[in-house]
Amino acid sequence: MKTGTKRSAAYFLLLGAAGYVLHGLDNQMLFAYMPYWLALGACAAVLVPLVPKGPWMVKTAALAIFAVWLLAVLPQSRSSELKGFYVDAWSLKRGMSVAQVDEIMAKYVKNPSGPLSGAHMVGIAESAAEHDARILYTHKDHPADWCVVYPQDGIVQRVVIHPD
Repeated sequence: MKTGTKRSAAYFLLLGAAGYVLHGLDNQMLFAYMPYWLALGACAAVLVPLVPKGPWMVKTAALAIFAVWLLAVLPQSRSSELKGFYVDAWSLKRGMSVAQVDEIMAKYVKNPSGPLSGAHMVGIAESAAEHDARILYTHKDHPADWCVVYPQDGIVQRVVIHPD
């Protein structure tokens, strides 16, 4: 019985440590640089074998809470101004009006036509019409992190986000 208690306490300590580490990595913009599903898969691969035998309902509830935090809360947290930029950029969807996009991205730099916004995007296929109509948003302190919105007739057709 004591062994199960020790394992149970260790399990919850490991969950807490994993959450702390993930939050720290998120502060360093990990999820902006690597696919979210890859980070989730790595966490599952590490945590699943650690599930000890014991009161399954408590452990299942703890895992469920951890999964909700990992899938829903952490990606939306604004742990830094740059993370906030990405949260806002990821919220932009096809079909939104340019006015809605401008409202969401108002706290960031909307780049006018010029060398930065006029350059061709490396690795991103765009038509001449898309090139001429695109809107480029950058973070004021991190201009290499950007979001490009491709509107047509005032409606967003495509959004491309590029973490530096």
